[in-house]
Amino acid sequence: MAQNLVVVRNIWTQEAGTEHFGSTYLIKALEHLEAYKAMHIPHLASIGIEIVSDHVFDVRE
Repeated sequence: MAQNLVVVRNIWTQEAGTEHFGSTYLIKALEHLEAYKAMHIPHLASIGIEIVSDHVFDVRE
């Protein structure tokens, strides 16, 4: 799914010994992030992932 966006970098994460997974995406523009969320959150729900949280940060230069 990330190929459809202007993604600079993505990192997948997992908390060892748990079923907690996550990801961090570096995306060039907020509107691209919002489009990704609109596409990805329903996809997650379709595979049984119902609890989703997100945080948006600016990159410090």
